[in-house]
Amino acid sequence: MARILIIGNQGIVRDRLKNSLTLDGHEVFTVEDCAEDPAVLDKEPPEIALVDMEAPGTNGIEILKILGESKLEEQELRRKLDAHARDLESKTRELEELNSELRKTTAQLFQCERLSAVGKLTAGVAHELNQPLTGINYFCRNALMQLEKGEADTASAAEVLGKIQAQVKRMSKIIKRLGIFGHQFDMAVQESDINAIIRDAVTLVGAQLKVEDVELAEQLCETCAPVNVDPNMLEQVVINLLTNAKDAVAGKSNPKVTLRSGTLDDGKKLFIEVEDNGHGIAEEQMDRLFEPFFTTKPQGTGTGLGLSICHGIVKDLKGDIEVESREGDGATFRVILPASTDRKTEADHD
Repeated sequence: MARILIIGNQGIVRDRLKNSLTLDGHEVFTVEDCAEDPAVLDKEPPEIALVDMEAPGTNGIEILKILGESKLEEQELRRKLDAHARDLESKTRELEELNSELRKTTAQLFQCERLSAVGKLTAGVAHELNQPLTGINYFCRNALMQLEKGEADTASAAEVLGKIQAQVKRMSKIIKRLGIFGHQFDMAVQESDINAIIRDAVTLVGAQLKVEDVELAEQLCETCAPVNVDPNMLEQVVINLLTNAKDAVAGKSNPKVTLRSGTLDDGKKLFIEVEDNGHGIAEEQMDRLFEPFFTTKPQGTGTGLGLSICHGIVKDLKGDIEVESREGDGATFRVILPASTDRKTEADHD
C-alpha cells in the first residue's frame, strides 16, 4: 500500500478522496494549502501526490517540484550515509589491525623486560647456587674421608646423602623458578596464595639482595584470603618492585628493603608493599613514574619499562598500584588487589 498526499482547497472532494483511498488500505494525509502548512513538505515524501493545478499561493506544478527536490535530497542523504558507513567499516578494520599489532608489541615488551630481569638476577642466582654446591662438595669430601678410614657405615652414609639431596632440591627450586620466570605465558587468572607468589619472587631476588648486602625484612600476613591473579604476572610485578628497591638503596650505609603483605577494607582487598630506605623520588617525577620509557635511574642503567609494565599488569588484574615517597627519605610501592572471598582476617592492615 502507498503513502498518498492530497493537497486541495475543496474540502468535500479532498475528504471523499481520503476516505476512499483509506478504505483501500493506503496511508493518506491531507492539507488544504502548503503555504499555510509548509511543514507537510518536510515530512517523509509521499509515493503519490494528488494536487489541484491551481491552489491559493501556489500551484500543482510548483508543489510537485518541491516534492521532487525533497526526494532527491533524501537520496543524496542516503548516498552520503552509505559512504560514511563504508568509511567507518574500513576505519574499524584498520583500528582492529592496529590493536592486534599493539597487543603483539606489548607482549614482546613484557617478554623483553622479563628477560632483562633474568639477566640482572644472574649474579645473585649464581651466588645462591654456589652455596649448596659448596655444601655438596664438603659432604662428598667428608664421606670419602670416612670411606678411606673405614669409618663409614649405613647410618652416616644415609645422613650425608640426605644432606646432599636437600642441597640439590634447593638448587633445583632456584633453577626452576628462573626458568618459569623467563618463559613467556599468556595471562591465566586463577585463585592463588599471595604469599606463595611473594616467596617465589624472593627465591630469585633474595640472592641478589644478599650479594649486594641489602637487608630484606619480610612481614607477611599468614591469614590472607586468596586472590584471583595470574601468578607469573604478579611475580613479575614483585620482582620488578624488589629490584627497583635494591637499586634505590645503592650507596646507603645500612640498605634495607621491607616486604609486606596484608589486608584492607575488612579483608575485601589485599596488598603487597615494598618499602626501601633509599634516596627517594623527587616530587616532580612522581606523576611520571608509570609512563613508558621514563626512568629515574642513571642513563643506560634502566629501560624505563619496569614500572609501566607493573602498572599495566596490576590494572589487568583489577587492582591498583600506589607510591609514597619523599626525596631523600625512601619510597613505598603498594599493590592493592581484590580478594577472591570476603573472608575477614585477624591481621587487617589499615
